[in-house]
Amino acid sequence: MPDVFLSYAEEDGDTARRVASLLQAQGWSVRLQQAGDDAEARCMVVLWSRHSVNSDQVAAQAEQGRARHALVPVLLEQVTPPPGLRSIQAADLSGWDGAADAPGARQLVADLAGLLGQPLPSGRVILPPVKVAPRLHPAWLILVALGLLLAAGLGVITLWRNAPPAPSAAAAPLRYADSSAASGAVQPTMPPWARIMDSVAS
Repeated sequence: MPDVFLSYAEEDGDTARRVASLLQAQGWSVRLQQAGDDAEARCMVVLWSRHSVNSDQVAAQAEQGRARHALVPVLLEQVTPPPGLRSIQAADLSGWDGAADAPGARQLVADLAGLLGQPLPSGRVILPPVKVAPRLHPAWLILVALGLLLAAGLGVITLWRNAPPAPSAAAAPLRYADSSAASGAVQPTMPPWARIMDSVAS
């Protein structure tokens, strides 16, 4: 289905072809009216002139577009459209020389863009956006590494503090060697304070 169906009187064929060229240059597909043509399209652009306001075919096509909320009227001359088709503001191309930057031409393009959306340039393909993972700055990488090292160090310290104490051998009582033993062997003797206590007790 074309984007635009262009409805006009036969006498306005030259202007209609210039309008079609303008719209095609913007990227829309345009179908020019022909005898007995089906007016199916995404929107209906009707060129009103002193010829087309008296055309039953143009009026019927304009009504079809209005009923579908897809009518875009254009004035080629300062004329009044048929009853029931006057409520929509029309772009004014009266005296238009075909320039794309003329106010009426810009208004027509804006009206179509509001109805159809912005056209795509020929050959352009829209791809879905690609999600790219955010890249970390080198400074952030250093901070992350330091944080991991700190966390590991704290974990080691916590395990060391919570570890149960290792069992140790009972301390043996201290004995003094008596070198005066006859046998020459080192013999355990009582410490001095024990001797004193023993003499007091006796």
